[in-house]
Amino acid sequence: MKAILLAAGSSRRLQPLTRDLPKSLLYVGNRPVIDHLFTCLDYAGVTEKIVVTGFEQKKIEEHLRGRATFIHNPEFATTNNLQSLSRVLDSGIEGPFLCLHVDLLLHPDILKRVVETSGRVVICADQELLEETMKVATQSGRVSGIGKELNPETVSGTFLGIAKFDAQAVARIREGIPLLDEETRRSAYFTAALQPFYGGSQMVICWTAGLPWIEIDTFEDLERARSEVFPLIEAVLLPE
Repeated sequence: MKAILLAAGSSRRLQPLTRDLPKSLLYVGNRPVIDHLFTCLDYAGVTEKIVVTGFEQKKIEEHLRGRATFIHNPEFATTNNLQSLSRVLDSGIEGPFLCLHVDLLLHPDILKRVVETSGRVVICADQELLEETMKVATQSGRVSGIGKELNPETVSGTFLGIAKFDAQAVARIREGIPLLDEETRRSAYFTAALQPFYGGSQMVICWTAGLPWIEIDTFEDLERARSEVFPLIEAVLLPE
């Protein structure tokens, strides 16, 4: 199992902390966020990490030297993370792999549950609905959409920014992304690549089962990560 970590963004909402530092290198507890995430990936049996860089790429590469391989998205300032995923696919990498946001602090068992869940596409979601985050919509028990602007009547949970693809799903996504219009390819989140699987039985939701996690986008998120979430998982994060 491989993991594609999307780390190209400049995190403007966390400036000045991220004025010249990727947010994945901000400390929570005793280590940067990305180190905690690598610990969780190791625990889940993910042996290969591919990090897509953009903003301050050298700092990420220096910090992770010997622990990951890197693919650079030179258009990070004017594109979204679908473009980062496209760069990975253009490099020839095959599935299966996890694709995930790099600003997650989470209980190790969340990633382990995703890895162990069967499905062509497995997405990770929390049944608690959180504001200012992507939601998962379902109809008749099947995923019908992922995004921030969804019909509240169809929303079933919060998307964590974690998806797992098997080899056939990766092949389908590789063929599908070039068919999207140029604006979508440049501005969309990587969830745009999931649209061909909506409404079918091939996309499965892996729920967090109440395990703690947080995506760090704002100063409030960072404070909660440090004061509330990290104390809950500090004891279960495996040492390097």
